[in-house]
Amino acid sequence: MYLTIIRGYYSQLCGFYADASLSDMLLVLSILLVPLHSCEAESVFLAENMSHFTVLNDTEVLYCDSDANFFILSTQSPDSARTWDPGWDPTQRGWEEATTLVHLCASPDGQWVCFARFVAIPESMLQTDEIVPWPLAVVVAPVYGTTAWLAALAWEVGGGPGFDFTLDSMNLYGQPFVSSETNLEDFLAYFRRDPDRERVEAFSIINLQSGERTGSGLCFNDGYVACPYSDLVAADDMCIGVIADISTEEIVFGNPEDTEYRFEVEKWVLEDAILVRKDGEQCLLYADGTVDENPGENEISVYCWMPGGEYVFSTDGGRTVLYGNIDWENFTSGEAVIMSDFPFRLSIWDKILPMTDGSGIVFYSYELEGLVFYPVPGIVD
Repeated sequence: MYLTIIRGYYSQLCGFYADASLSDMLLVLSILLVPLHSCEAESVFLAENMSHFTVLNDTEVLYCDSDANFFILSTQSPDSARTWDPGWDPTQRGWEEATTLVHLCASPDGQWVCFARFVAIPESMLQTDEIVPWPLAVVVAPVYGTTAWLAALAWEVGGGPGFDFTLDSMNLYGQPFVSSETNLEDFLAYFRRDPDRERVEAFSIINLQSGERTGSGLCFNDGYVACPYSDLVAADDMCIGVIADISTEEIVFGNPEDTEYRFEVEKWVLEDAILVRKDGEQCLLYADGTVDENPGENEISVYCWMPGGEYVFSTDGGRTVLYGNIDWENFTSGEAVIMSDFPFRLSIWDKILPMTDGSGIVFYSYELEGLVFYPVPGIVD
């Protein structure tokens, strides 16, 4: 890549400085031969004893440890992590306590966080020999404030739980929500199918301003895969039956009643297209139903789609990790840069998040047993 740049500058120099002396030309070329960006990068170990994490902005990461304590740290100074308290107490709504955390995500604008934790049911509220599974408390909290909101209850069943924010950060959506109010009495009445208590209509979307619950036709009980840069989701989880637009609450591809799934999910790679497998072949499925097969000999493993449109990916099963743009018309990337000596194993199934400015990726390292930040080429000074 650098040779291409140098040749281009050399051609310009030959045109503009045809009358320059040889010594002047050699001086200019010696400056151009200094790499514009180093492909070498060093990982930054952020935290150990980590269970869940999410990216907040250009430099900050929120993570939860194995004891369900929250911390915010900077990729630039990970040793200065500070505790984060959402200011939420489940006992104020009749629950006994909150236990294991199973989900954590942040809104696109970095202002909101959603987390889901199991909440315990007091034994005094249970009938004799009654066994009631603990639900998940789905909590929305401002990053820079202490006014957390118990938005809904959910189950850990099927392909869930999973929750995300719409691109405008105005709505939370996900599954599988419990069709009840969030207090203990209403939940028990729902579980016991109490005929004297009005039941809440099924929903999958919650408006963060009004609290209105909608999306009864988009309850993907077997999970979904959300596009990070649009409001499209592919459902259900590992096998696509439909593609839906959360912002309009419409099915744009497929039939939710059709149980004959045709596509195995890989990764969203465009705002309207997701990498899938059809009959064992890698394809690109567009939201309008168009399917383009990978015409090349090598399959592309996309690990992370960056905010600037670049990808962290591999074409040899992960032995070589690349960074750059991909031409999805022919599944090629002529300008990709090798992330030299990349010491970590990555999988398309791992949670790998980009910083919001595209400066690097954050992921859990099995080699180091902790959270790691890795700068991408072209951003490192």
